[in-house]
Amino acid sequence: MLGAIEAAVKISGEYRGYGTIDTVTKEGDEGYERFARLAMQLALQAQEVDPTDPHPLVLGQGPTRIFDREKALEWAELWQDIDLWNYGGWYMLITLLDSRWLGTENDLKNLAHHLAVGALEGSPALALSMVALGQPPSLTGGLENYHISR
Repeated sequence: MLGAIEAAVKISGEYRGYGTIDTVTKEGDEGYERFARLAMQLALQAQEVDPTDPHPLVLGQGPTRIFDREKALEWAELWQDIDLWNYGGWYMLITLLDSRWLGTENDLKNLAHHLAVGALEGSPALALSMVALGQPPSLTGGLENYHISR
């Protein structure tokens, strides 16, 4: 099932293309959104098959960039409920909260702080605080807590 999610994400990217927004055609934009939604749908179905595996939800979080910051955080909550310090999930969230996508000016700085303070000693997620801070200064600057309890 992970392969199907990855394929839908890949196809959505191929529809859109890898240039700047001004190079995206109407067909490319529509195909991107259609396959991004499919990837998210497949991720939710895969999670139903094995509710203990956060990986489908991490993969499904990537296409949330077609929506907004709140949708990305909503998906982050889903995988965090299964594996709070999932490296892939946090890495994906860093990419989504870059101010060039869905983030605000302070998101990456605050996310780095959250990871540095909250991640367990020895957790691979702890190193991602440096990844978040390593973004160009114009991209880092809030979120007080990146895990939203239900």
